[in-house]
Amino acid sequence: MTRGRAFQKNYLFTPTQGVGWRAVFALAFVSLLTACTASSGRDFVRPARGSLVIGQTTESEVLARYGKPWSTGSQQRDGRMVDMIVYSYSSTEEAVVGGATPARVLVCHFVERGLVGYEFVSSYPVDHTSFDPGKRRDIEVGESTREDVIAMMGPPNGELARPLIDAPAERALVYSYSHTQVSVGFLEMDVHQGATVLQVLLGADGVVQDVKYSESRT
Repeated sequence: MTRGRAFQKNYLFTPTQGVGWRAVFALAFVSLLTACTASSGRDFVRPARGSLVIGQTTESEVLARYGKPWSTGSQQRDGRMVDMIVYSYSSTEEAVVGGATPARVLVCHFVERGLVGYEFVSSYPVDHTSFDPGKRRDIEVGESTREDVIAMMGPPNGELARPLIDAPAERALVYSYSHTQVSVGFLEMDVHQGATVLQVLLGADGVVQDVKYSESRT
């Protein structure tokens, strides 16, 4: 790392409220900053559609598929222990946003070793998770189905089940994108973050119960 001259790096991560994402991504980009190398973490590919199935995929299957995780953790949700494993990779290749340092992160959540939620985030052009938030206005609560949402928005980059979401919803389709810009000088580091998160909550019948959308900039 060159000292005495400010430089800037952009990171594209996605925090999801309530499931520990903010701490995960803070650690991810700090790790890359302190490493000061061309890459950080071990590279991996985006999960194939249908390869992570809530209620079916097990923790051992994820570990066998992706290897040793970058980080692990756990938290209490509605009286149940939820375990979390994290895979993270960053490099200096070209990203979706010009001048950004791209990254991909996969977080999987388990209760009693069974998958209850996952989210994959990437800023690499080949598998990026950016989305058009304006399309959410076409989603009709009480009318649109899971299939309708995917037809409008494209495949989600995450899906959550209880206890990661509250009743009466059974599932949440997640569309998320975040931009973190870090400027580092000799004696200071300036961080600016922006996040866009869409959660589409579904009932047991697969019909949309609620649409939650948030944007944040700091």
